[in-house]
Amino acid sequence: ETQTITMTQKAEYIYIESLGCGSLRIGKNLVNKENLQKLFQIEDPVLIEKSENVEEIQDFSKLESKRTYMVLGEDDIEDTPATEGEFQEMTEEERHEMNHRFQDRKALRTMNMEKVRREFIKEKYVPKDPKIFKFDEKTDLIPEFVEAVKGGDKEKIMSFLKKETDTKIYSFKMFTEDFCTRLIDEVDNFERSGLPVMRPNSMNNYGVILEEIGFDQFFLDLLVYVRPVAGLLYGEIGYSLDDHHSFIVEYKIGEDEDLDFHYDAAEVTINFCLGKKFTGGSLYFRGLLDDPSTHDEDFQFDHVKGLGIIHLGKHRHGANKIKSGERYNLIIWFRNKALREEAERQQLACGCKEDHSHH
Repeated sequence: ETQTITMTQKAEYIYIESLGCGSLRIGKNLVNKENLQKLFQIEDPVLIEKSENVEEIQDFSKLESKRTYMVLGEDDIEDTPATEGEFQEMTEEERHEMNHRFQDRKALRTMNMEKVRREFIKEKYVPKDPKIFKFDEKTDLIPEFVEAVKGGDKEKIMSFLKKETDTKIYSFKMFTEDFCTRLIDEVDNFERSGLPVMRPNSMNNYGVILEEIGFDQFFLDLLVYVRPVAGLLYGEIGYSLDDHHSFIVEYKIGEDEDLDFHYDAAEVTINFCLGKKFTGGSLYFRGLLDDPSTHDEDFQFDHVKGLGIIHLGKHRHGANKIKSGERYNLIIWFRNKALREEAERQQLACGCKEDHSHH
């Protein structure tokens, strides 16, 4: 029987971490053995507190909001040496074999978790505004932007963009005010459901990955309008964009307040301020990762509702602390799929990992 989720108040969330497969934010109302088994792709899941007293939690009604717990399966326990001493006694080859087995299984499990999570959300989520998931240039984009891009006139496109720096950061307007409001309302509605949310990236705790809740095709359709702009600004890399990772980040006092210095796992990034009401939280930029001559850059950008910026993913940046209110930003990492896959292969080969982070 399909159970759909509708709630009027924000759900009470907890965080559940897994070994090597990330963490989920999920409503306490949805934590049971069956859902843990399904969402984390492990048999006989064991939920424990992240503390020195490692005891299995039997009564899920006693879970505390905003606390972090750990979920383990038999495979996790088997592949983890019981003591530091046992690990030290292993040969280099045995350690390598254990790590290789661990990484292979985690990669497959992470992929399965994402697939199952999307199906779980699709089955249970009741959208507030079903029409918002289907891209419509008439309701979603301002007419001036559509006209400039569709006309293909380079001068008209450039006149629509405000050059902010010599390192090719540009600000511009693209989405209608109505779309911004509807998107915030939809995200708030989703968060009231308690349905599972993967962290948008390795640095933000609060927010929603939009392709996981049904917006994947929306941003592929939007890419048709963005590609001519990105190509004009960044050349071949802009014209080659064919994929995306899109998410909402949320900033609020007592939750995510700022963001450390980083660069994005993207070729081109669009960062668009949706609202709500806030002070502070400006972005700062410090030059391009692979161009040391730009590293003394000191550019600050103040977020304004309805205004976005476009920049290269390798542009180093961070976000200053929010001073009051709540800020919602739509982040779109536009990518070239082949380049991303090659980057991931290289990271696996060297055992390092690119930082997936954002404002």
